[in-house]
Amino acid sequence: MFSICEWRWVLSRLSSLILLLLTFVLSACSATYTEADTEASPPTKLIKPQPCHAMPPIQDTTKLEASLRARGIITSDMDEEQAKAKVAEYISKRRKAYDACRKGS
Repeated sequence: MFSICEWRWVLSRLSSLILLLLTFVLSACSATYTEADTEASPPTKLIKPQPCHAMPPIQDTTKLEASLRARGIITSDMDEEQAKAKVAEYISKRRKAYDACRKGS
């Protein structure tokens, strides 16, 4: 049948093959664990930051004044100077809100 030298050669090849198969099996088990681990973790929600909307530059304040009158911020008993002060106050308030939004506060 086989001589001792041939048996040693067969056993060395067989042990190499077993070692190679064992390496593949262990790496496959490791990969399966990693996939199961990542699937079990809950997905994170991405929160999109809300953009800060700047007020466009106001060319004519008559529409803004009419809007403030409709909302009751400017009343009919106010004179022209008080109405213009309310419009300027509104514009200033909106600009400050925009600056605060840009800074992240």
